[in-house]
Amino acid sequence: MTKQILLSLSLILWLSSCSLKPSPHPKNPNYKITKPKVKYKPSKKNLGKMIKKLQGSPYVWAEEGPYNFDCSGFTYYLYGSMGINIPRVARNQAKIGKRVAVANLQYGDLIFFATNKRSVRKITHVGIYLGNGWFTHASTIKHEVIYSNLFTSPYYKKRLRVCRRYLPDMHTKVATSQPKLSL
Repeated sequence: MTKQILLSLSLILWLSSCSLKPSPHPKNPNYKITKPKVKYKPSKKNLGKMIKKLQGSPYVWAEEGPYNFDCSGFTYYLYGSMGINIPRVARNQAKIGKRVAVANLQYGDLIFFATNKRSVRKITHVGIYLGNGWFTHASTIKHEVIYSNLFTSPYYKKRLRVCRRYLPDMHTKVATSQPKLSL
């Protein structure tokens, strides 16, 4: 009986020491890009639902979801899930979309950073602006999807390079069919 208890305790200790999160830097990353299925209409409300659901998801290099993400994989997955096609990599995401000044940032805008010490201009990180300085991103430091504040973090404030808008203007009506013309 004592042997069984010791064996059980040993097994419990061993299992509790194992991490359930995948390695943030896998030895053989999967570079195959998987386009997300469109599940939502493009809107701030739907973006918000997905962001809330995915907080705490593990950071894994070269992943674009649906369970693990790198920073640009996170934005690629969220926007792709709403049918908005953006490039897979942060430096390419930063080249398209409507350029936005920091003072005009809105919920859902992408904010791009140069985090490489060797190149202060090269875009290497992306997050999604939420308002009042807050943004969400797949963090290489915490190894998960987290919230950070652009205005209170000297690190991010110093490294911000460009902001882009991809969500359609919700005030503009889009024609979904041909109008009927009368003669």
